[in-house]
Amino acid sequence: MEAIAELKDKVSVLETFLESEPFLAGNQLTIAGLSVGASYLFLQALELSSSKLDDWYRRIGLEVPVFAEMSAQTVEVFRRKN
Repeated sequence: MEAIAELKDKVSVLETFLESEPFLAGNQLTIAGLSVGASYLFLQALELSSSKLDDWYRRIGLEVPVFAEMSAQTVEVFRRKN
């Protein structure tokens, strides 16, 4: 699938940013990071996640605990429907 291949390219760009910084915009979590973080569950469902992205997503949850809670609720709803 061409769309999956393109998405893999985008994931590799994210991973490149995360090689040297804890968040996408450097040392601090930004609204842009939260926005991209919201897509993490989608990447995980497509099995496009990686250890770098997993660690980054955990850091977001530590910075904004409600974000992690909402994400867990989203996963639970998704699992119930499937």
